Amino acid sequence: MKSIKAIRQLLENNQAVFTLVAMAMIGGSVYTLQNFMDRHATGRKRVTALWYYDINTGDLFAGPRNLMAPIDAPSGATEDGKPAGAQAHVFACGNCEKSNPFIGYLSRYTEDAKEAIQELMHDQIDNDYMFDLEMRVRDGFELRAHDGDQWYTDQSDGGQAIMLSLRDRCDGERLKACYPDPDVLLNATLR
Repeated sequence: MKSIKAIRQLLENNQAVFTLVAMAMIGGSVYTLQNFMDRHATGRKRVTALWYYDINTGDLFAGPRNLMAPIDAPSGATEDGKPAGAQAHVFACGNCEKSNPFIGYLSRYTEDAKEAIQELMHDQIDNDYMFDLEMRVRDGFELRAHDGDQWYTDQSDGGQAIMLSLRDRCDGERLKACYPDPDVLLNATLR
């Protein structure tokens, strides 16, 4: 009982402390409620991680969504010394939890495209240069089949063939993108 009285007296004598504690409790409650609503009421989860593919081993690994592939992979660099991690675009037919997910394709950016993306983040860019940067990004986005060796731009015939092949995988079911579950992050291997 003495400790409760001591806490009460401390809070009564220090209104600023009381206010900070109350605001922290309210803020924590609002944050918890918002996360609950985002995840349960809407049935949707926030994407906080993406799948990446280790080109050396053929294994998937999860990583932050703010990385631009190629990235460092668990196995180290490729034979030519470049990062071995490509972004893996994982899909399922209908439902990621109830069907068998598959790797639809891998993607990465060229070094030139990565530099252009960094430049696009600056506030002061004139119109002509902005268009040039956007073209460098578009031309530097590459994709390939996960079991292939050839990288294509997404606008090329090879890139379009990879994208069109996804359409035929689900026999009329809806193609759904699958992301690592932040609550249960599994060390999955899809091939």
